Amino acid sequence: MIILDKNESTLEELKHRILGFRKEDSPLILRKACDENFTEKSWFDYLEKECSLTPDMRHISFEGELTQKKWWEISNQIDKSSAYAHSTTAQPFHSDNAWFARGPEVNFFIMKKQAVSGGENLFYPINRLLNDLEKEDEGLLQDLLHTEVTISKGNENVSHRTPIIVTEGTGKIFWNYYRTDKSEKFVKDMCDRFFSYLSNKEESSSVMEFRCESDDAFLFNDQKILHARKSFNAFKERDRVLLQSMWYLP
Repeated sequence: MIILDKNESTLEELKHRILGFRKEDSPLILRKACDENFTEKSWFDYLEKECSLTPDMRHISFEGELTQKKWWEISNQIDKSSAYAHSTTAQPFHSDNAWFARGPEVNFFIMKKQAVSGGENLFYPINRLLNDLEKEDEGLLQDLLHTEVTISKGNENVSHRTPIIVTEGTGKIFWNYYRTDKSEKFVKDMCDRFFSYLSNKEESSSVMEFRCESDDAFLFNDQKILHARKSFNAFKERDRVLLQSMWYLP
């Protein structure tokens, strides 16, 4: 994990960090990333124009509709609390774009408002996951490498058929327990085993934990890092507001 203070770095230095870091399997944290002079609009323009990343504005709404937005809001909302994105509960390890056959690699988040307590982010890089599985559950690893599953979301049935872990190149992972078709018993058993395995690893030394404060930002490669969120305390709606944009690597 790399932690930088935006106010102590020039934009050219940040560009160098982002361009050199974006293919790594570790998150980049930017403290004090936003203020009245450098807003989420500034960040979007900076990533697109200065860092030459290509935005993917596809988001699937709470209602299951495929929409186009520069920023997607993840916040606690009572009428949508059946979805992890809008609840205060802990969120299990997952990938955000597993259902896209050609999904954006980079997730960029801005913490507009952090909860008074809780809401820590957890990161589990694929290289650590592979090492852990090789030592602790080789059978599960082989199943994840060689069993194709269908991951889908939305009313328009956006879907992707793939092994959950792909080791070509530097490796990729596509994982969302609740969006994976588990109609076949073997697939359901494998997904249940992996879900349980990941839950048991949350407090291990393999997992990075970090709490962003309001106006911090963080980014990571969605295909190289599983991420999760701890539960948080909220007294009213939108006590925690996180903005997300998604980007393709050049």
